[in-house]
Amino acid sequence: MTQGWAEREEGGTRWIIRFYLWCVLRVPRGLAQLSLWPISLYFLLVRKREREASRTYLARALGRPARLGDMLRHFQTFAQVVLDRVYLLGDRECRLDVRSENVEVLGNALAEGRGCLLVGSHLGSFEASRIISLQRPDVTLRIVLDRSVSRNANGMLESLNPELARQVIDTSEQEGTLALSIGEALLNGDLVAITADRMADGERAIDAKFLEHEAAFPLGPFLVASATKAPVVLFFGLYEGGDRYRVVFEPFDIERPRRGARDRGLSQVVQAYADRLTHHAKLAPYNWFNFFPFWKEERS
Repeated sequence: MTQGWAEREEGGTRWIIRFYLWCVLRVPRGLAQLSLWPISLYFLLVRKREREASRTYLARALGRPARLGDMLRHFQTFAQVVLDRVYLLGDRECRLDVRSENVEVLGNALAEGRGCLLVGSHLGSFEASRIISLQRPDVTLRIVLDRSVSRNANGMLESLNPELARQVIDTSEQEGTLALSIGEALLNGDLVAITADRMADGERAIDAKFLEHEAAFPLGPFLVASATKAPVVLFFGLYEGGDRYRVVFEPFDIERPRRGARDRGLSQVVQAYADRLTHHAKLAPYNWFNFFPFWKEERS
């Protein structure tokens, strides 16, 4: 099963992205932000599927019909978070005010000495997890992502910090060995960051309610957590406007299901994750960036 997001054409050629990054790193952040308005308007006026996905999501997150101004703000927030990836990946975090909440939860998990699975989402900035590398230089942060999606943009961004790029676990090159790669990193005591609200082609899924409507969530992250018995911490890197980000860590207990009750146990775990995603999406409604038909009724 796939949610159809990976087939969308990548916006921007390689040379355009390279030129844009070159400019961004040489001008004040406030000036670079001016470039976000045409990008946001492009998505609002031209990209119909993304616009309709935004409209559906915002109506559920806001509890009222979404207006054009809401969708524009949604795309503007997305563009801002993408821009700030440049500063986070390029060791330019001094331009951003990134504050951590409940960071002791992460410290307690790492203290167990079994590595830690950091489960995030496309709510806010997943790259904000890079701030951990500054707060805990003794911990190796491995990020699980699919480099084949938005290859041009990802390649250019990773060139800003080759050391961080070498720590990526690329799902497009695993050939069925992803779980083994993650398990090996956890055995080494690494912190492994992975999103759990978007599926890859052929990935197993399970339905859960997100914002009171059923959607399919990938099983992979939770199967790995159950198999490795490593501690799990939820992560949300929420953009709060201006140069402010709030990084929230939450403990997440995964009960290993008893024999014969595995499917029900996994369903409860995924629903618990979806509940926390719902909680934060309602608090920061313009931060969720899955711009494709996400809910079950949209894909039927």
